[in-house]
Amino acid sequence: MLVQKGDFPVLFKRLRLKSGFATLTEFGDALAQEGLIYEDSLFSHWQNGDRIPHDRKLLLTIVEVFIKKSGFSTIDEVNLFLASAGQGYLTEDENKRIIGFFEEKKRVSKNEQDISVEEIENSANIPDYLMEQADLAYEKIYEGYPHMIYKKMGKLIKLIYNLGLHKNNKIKKIISRLNWVKARCLSDITKPKDFKAAYLQAIRNIEFARETNISELGPSYWMAIALKRLEIITRPWVEVSRKEAEDCRSIGEISLKYNPKNHFSERLVTHFELAKTALILKDKNYFDTQMEMAFKCVSQLPEQTKYLEIMAWDVQARGSLRLGNNTMAALKNIQMAKRIGKKRYRALYLFLQNTEYQALRNTKDPAFLRLAENLKEVMRLEASLLNNPYQKLRFRQKKFVGL
Repeated sequence: MLVQKGDFPVLFKRLRLKSGFATLTEFGDALAQEGLIYEDSLFSHWQNGDRIPHDRKLLLTIVEVFIKKSGFSTIDEVNLFLASAGQGYLTEDENKRIIGFFEEKKRVSKNEQDISVEEIENSANIPDYLMEQADLAYEKIYEGYPHMIYKKMGKLIKLIYNLGLHKNNKIKKIISRLNWVKARCLSDITKPKDFKAAYLQAIRNIEFARETNISELGPSYWMAIALKRLEIITRPWVEVSRKEAEDCRSIGEISLKYNPKNHFSERLVTHFELAKTALILKDKNYFDTQMEMAFKCVSQLPEQTKYLEIMAWDVQARGSLRLGNNTMAALKNIQMAKRIGKKRYRALYLFLQNTEYQALRNTKDPAFLRLAENLKEVMRLEASLLNNPYQKLRFRQKKFVGL
């Protein structure tokens, strides 16, 4: 593998364009999502050959960004890129990590197969088929594919309109469900600075549900409280007011009002949001009440949604840290979550790992601190693979503040 002086600018530009970044600004935005913020002028220097990046961590992050966008196809190409920057080839550990990125890219590509017109038209029962697609999509979000589901739901809704199916009253209700599943992706794919816009989008979804399918109002309000809470707790340098937190609580109470008592999974996630609001308010009694109701819902969940119990123990662990500074209780709750298994729900496990990391760092015990450092490396890879901006923010926070 021969690399000549001056190859880096050529390779960088070729890979950038192949990855679909038409401008240096677009590339910079993608890098910023990984926590690395630079002026566009620096990228111009790279492309012109005036400067070459020598920071290995930066170069490996660029490699990961390009893999996600199909810029790289093989390990040899990655090695050539690194060598052109004078960084040699991948180490054994780096090689394993990059192979993990390629495998993840294949998994995403496999899941991204679009639903065709023929599949819809050839279904024995079109409404049932479409509702099944919505349910499968919801599960895929927790498996760690919110970007893919957001696009897929948008394309499916467009297909329904193109086929003229939206005039059917049953299908109208299903469109509302598909819209909600699409909105559900927003908390996982939106950058914190855009949570306010995502919240307004969720409000529009509430209006759509109100007009077309009253049964989707509960989940739609839940999405609104989730995005509203995320927006107020992730604002830099602005303290959350009690009124804002109480507004979130009000939205959550409305969500419960519109969620039938036998819709256990929808009520469960609403109780989670209300419990997280109690963390902001530091209201232990309200937190305990919401978690008691949440665990009652867990006991009623159908088998296919039992994985949501992972989230219950995660929220309980956050309460132990935020309301009692009780690290051992938090770690015990985390162990309860791990016993459930089903690690294919990677998005839930990233939430759990983030809470475990905060709990371990909350101690002075050297053994726990070493475990935190080991977990940090595991999480850094997983956070990059799942590309959840909020989880990356939680991971980077200097101290536990209840995020």
